[in-house]
Amino acid sequence: MNNWDNLRYYLAVARSGTVSAAAKKLNVSHATVLRRIEQCESELGIKLFKHLQSGYVLSTAGEKLLSQVEDMESLTLDIERDFQDQDQALSGPLKVTQPGNGIIDLYPLYAQFRQLYPQIELDILPSAELVDLNRHEADIAIRFTDTPQELLIGHQLKPIQFRPYVSQTLMQSTDSKRFEDYDWILWRPTNRSLDDSFQYDWLKKHCKNPKVVMQTSSVSDIISAVRAGIGAGMLSEQIITNYYPDFAIINAEKTLAGKQLWVLAHRDLRNIKRVKVFMRFIRDALADVDAPR
Repeated sequence: MNNWDNLRYYLAVARSGTVSAAAKKLNVSHATVLRRIEQCESELGIKLFKHLQSGYVLSTAGEKLLSQVEDMESLTLDIERDFQDQDQALSGPLKVTQPGNGIIDLYPLYAQFRQLYPQIELDILPSAELVDLNRHEADIAIRFTDTPQELLIGHQLKPIQFRPYVSQTLMQSTDSKRFEDYDWILWRPTNRSLDDSFQYDWLKKHCKNPKVVMQTSSVSDIISAVRAGIGAGMLSEQIITNYYPDFAIINAEKTLAGKQLWVLAHRDLRNIKRVKVFMRFIRDALADVDAPR
């Protein structure tokens, strides 16, 4: 059981007397508070509150638990204060998970960041899957998502533009800008079918009978397959423009915008200085100026 995480919600309701007030204090939804209270009661095997018209009143078991939880809170705050100086230092490790190779090249930005903050050690985790920041598997995630997870904070960045590319050799031999005249190599999520691929959805709208001859969850593998002349692929404009001049766009008018890009961190890390400066740096470099803050 993640005791303290759920018990925070119990404390908030116990002190405020209503779920709505607790939700406002914790900056989460009413439903989230109720769910966390239910989880806490289920894991402890006791009923913590009586639900009255006037609000939530502690049960007998809830009253007995209160002093113990407040002691836990006090201890947690003491530990946080002990480590506050360390957290405010612009040094130490910073674990960052980012999209897999071949989607976006962030290393020029990392080089600039290292010049500004040479004492911060970047630990980069390239992954096509969403690392769970709630379990502290990483400090910061740069991720494609339309709906960031609860309890995460961050900034919306520029969307990544995908275009239909083939090798120059294949385009010359095919001599066509019709999607139907090419075999296709498409990205799909790991351990899921092609039907779950946003690339496949896009292609079906622009190609009457798409012939998919290869699928993979690795964008680097798509680049290698396109370079080998196996077929066409939907690839990141930034990567291809900067590193693959031997690739050609089948139809320059057809562009696919991928999912929205965000830089995210767990809200519990929002006051750690090295997390704040990194997120601000990435935001300033890649912010979507039209996105709401």
